[in-house]
Amino acid sequence: MCDDQDVELSRSCELKIVLQCTEDCALHADLSSDILKAVGSVYKGRIDLSFERKKVLSVSKTAPHDHIPGPSVKVTAVKGYPNGDPPSLDKVDEACPHCLCAPCIIRRPPDFLVGSARPSPTNHAKRYALYRQFWRVLRDIGLWHHPSYLMRKRLHTFEADRREVQPHCVITEVRRRYPNPPTIPYIDFHPSFIA
Repeated sequence: MCDDQDVELSRSCELKIVLQCTEDCALHADLSSDILKAVGSVYKGRIDLSFERKKVLSVSKTAPHDHIPGPSVKVTAVKGYPNGDPPSLDKVDEACPHCLCAPCIIRRPPDFLVGSARPSPTNHAKRYALYRQFWRVLRDIGLWHHPSYLMRKRLHTFEADRREVQPHCVITEVRRRYPNPPTIPYIDFHPSFIA
């Protein structure tokens, strides 16, 4: 499972990318072609891509979500939940399949999720503001570092991409409250390609 990415630029205009992995991964070939395609579209010099095995000291056999090791995060206060009790990533059996929270972050919405509007071309600004607030809440809960989320993120972009993929439940609810007119399509996730 790939967990870290180091990029070095040498003096001879040669790009060297070294991925450190905790195990021999069958995804290396797919990941290599994705990286070379993405980097090759913006960088025309020589690209050297390699994988190094990274030593793992210990792996927990009781970690949540299919026994994937990951950080254990204790959340004490989350903005948007002034009375405490934000959704949790610990209850695997009750977790939403999209946001991995129990209960779903939309079923127990934060206090900033209020109001709605008719379809309008200007609703994109309201959606953007809500996505930023949800980003902070999900960061505080620990979703952006959760192993199950990171595996899902790799389907859309690099794990080291600074942008995060909002859960489907968040996108659906925000678009329901602040929709575009039928003639204006929504803009989906775009990776930044900046690691």
